[in-house]
Amino acid sequence: MNFIRRIENIFEKYIEGFFNRRFSSEVQPVEIARQLVKEMEEGKSIGISKIYAPNVYNVYINSKDFEKITSYSQPISKELVAYLQKQAQEKRYTILGVPILEIQQDDQLGRGAFRIVARFSEPLPQEEI
Repeated sequence: MNFIRRIENIFEKYIEGFFNRRFSSEVQPVEIARQLVKEMEEGKSIGISKIYAPNVYNVYINSKDFEKITSYSQPISKELVAYLQKQAQEKRYTILGVPILEIQQDDQLGRGAFRIVARFSEPLPQEEI
């Protein structure tokens, strides 16, 4: 199963990368949502009685896409966090605290391209969330 997943990732990377470079469209939140779930699945950790999912997600996008998305980044971030929580619940994953999602600039990326880094972090106390 893991082998099939790797092949699927390779095809997605090259096919989507080809079209992104060819047509250089802007980043769409739905594309980020799909990749967030993949990163959550790949980053999961299997415990004794629970499956834990990363709770911090850094989304890196090109500066031109970043400029466009900053005007509505807060509602998009909330929507993406809610989507992650829903997907985790459906998969019976445990996320420590409320997932943290940050959208940041990366000028190494081309227009329409993005990358996501998922990791675990101690959850903030309830008063600070």
